[in-house]
Amino acid sequence: MRSQRRRPAISLLIWFVLFCSCVYAASSNEENESITYKIVDPKTTITENWIYIFGTFFLGICAIFAPYLSEEIKRRRFAPEIEIIFDLSPPFCYKTSRISGMHSVREFYYFRFGVLNKGRSKAKNCEVVLENVLAGDKTVKPGNYKDISFVNMNWSTTSSRREVSGDVFVDINPNRTRYCNLCFVNGHIKNDFNEDFRQELQRIKGVEDPIPFKLCANEILFTSNNSFPPGKYEIQLGLYSENAGHQKIIFEISWSGKLRENEVKMFNEMVIHSK
Repeated sequence: MRSQRRRPAISLLIWFVLFCSCVYAASSNEENESITYKIVDPKTTITENWIYIFGTFFLGICAIFAPYLSEEIKRRRFAPEIEIIFDLSPPFCYKTSRISGMHSVREFYYFRFGVLNKGRSKAKNCEVVLENVLAGDKTVKPGNYKDISFVNMNWSTTSSRREVSGDVFVDINPNRTRYCNLCFVNGHIKNDFNEDFRQELQRIKGVEDPIPFKLCANEILFTSNNSFPPGKYEIQLGLYSENAGHQKIIFEISWSGKLRENEVKMFNEMVIHSK
């Protein structure tokens, strides 16, 4: 920031020095001619003075605008270029697990998308914002689910940073992909007596409780802790960056509410398309 502030001052200083040197050269030329009593055409002297003046202004303008011109060329020639990539398969969507008790393990199905930087410089301060949620079934056009305020989505983090609050702004280097979490579904709890008993009771009765999916928003939107029941939804997101522009992202989600034991079967129950 300081270097940017110094550029106009340095340019003005260069312009002033050039102007003074040209004026001095012009005045000293006239003095030398008067001393040596040279016979010089006045028109030639006036022409030379105007050349000095216009040359000084030209060099001053170059000194002032050259830094900005170089920055503009650098921004256009070496600008970052971000692209949204998604596929309903690993590493975008995958099954994972986490210890939830003394001996029990909770399974999760995570669904996320990638932000790829195809440009030649770093994409700075990238953020993904949840802007709207539409809900509806296959026969009805989706309508506004609820009035929501814009909130940030969480970028994927490593296991060593899970205790830290989700990142909001990230930098993406050239030819690198950064993943952003879209939603997740809580799976079964393994090695838990109460959970095993509940699942066996449901199997005997032939009943399966519908399971919601949860958006990976940085803040809680509703009292339901960002949970959405089975149905069809349209999630509208905005991707913003300090130097890579912005673009809209839309995901269509169709969730049956039924858990499956492996990813292949699960991706038939949770169907996501980007458009």
